[in-house]
Amino acid sequence: EVNVEWHPNVKTIVGGAYEDKKAKISGTFQDFINEFNHSAGVNRNDLALNGDYKTASAYVEQKIQLLEPLWISVGGRFDRRDGHFSAVNITSLTARTDAGKSSESHFSPRASFELALGEKSKLRGAWGKYYQWPSLNTPPFQALGNAQLRAQEADHYVLGIERQFPSDVFARVEGFYKNMKNLIVDQNPDLTANQHDFITNQHNLQNSGSGWAKGAELLVRKKIGSRFLGWTSYTHSISRRKLSPSAAERAAPYDQNNILTVLGSYRFSRGYELSMKWHSHTG
Repeated sequence: EVNVEWHPNVKTIVGGAYEDKKAKISGTFQDFINEFNHSAGVNRNDLALNGDYKTASAYVEQKIQLLEPLWISVGGRFDRRDGHFSAVNITSLTARTDAGKSSESHFSPRASFELALGEKSKLRGAWGKYYQWPSLNTPPFQALGNAQLRAQEADHYVLGIERQFPSDVFARVEGFYKNMKNLIVDQNPDLTANQHDFITNQHNLQNSGSGWAKGAELLVRKKIGSRFLGWTSYTHSISRRKLSPSAAERAAPYDQNNILTVLGSYRFSRGYELSMKWHSHTG
């Protein structure tokens, strides 16, 4: 990554990354990953899975101070992935899924702003498009499901205001909304283990899911002297998913409507610090 400050009011960030991921794993795979039905499983003995994914990324961000209190940032990211994988029965050396190749490219535009409201308050907002590849960390997820799975897609919107109050009190209120599509879901979540027939290329995993999440967060932080710091945050959120455009909407896995966190830390002399945190959530 390279950061260039052409002028105190003009900054540019340019960067990139290249990854080459390989995975080789063999064994008996059970409890086939299923977002909505964790009891459904697949049992295929003595499988050897091989995966090789190469990902190249490049991004640029341009920050400009239009007026004294206003900064804006515009940019984007380009990602390309080329992959190859196969699943083979170790005993008979017959392919349980077709060895497949997949290539995919995406451009993700993003923008944000920061507006100073006096000396102690700021209004921030951001929008961005994001993509997430099918995970290689759990090879059976893709090799036993669908060789042509595509990246999942989401649009993020964030708007918040923050203020520094007297006596070292800081507060921030932030609202967010996320719209998601091309989510990877199991089209047949109620099938039993024996009905998962990947030998005949019955691809249950598909990019047919969609969903959304929205909510708001309040954070308050307080300092007392140079040794004590405490903060508390409360988040209210709702997250919903659909298996397909015609399917009924349901609560997303790990949907947590109320999240409350309280933390306090005290710094002793000689570099020691004691911290305690209390966390509660519903859903």
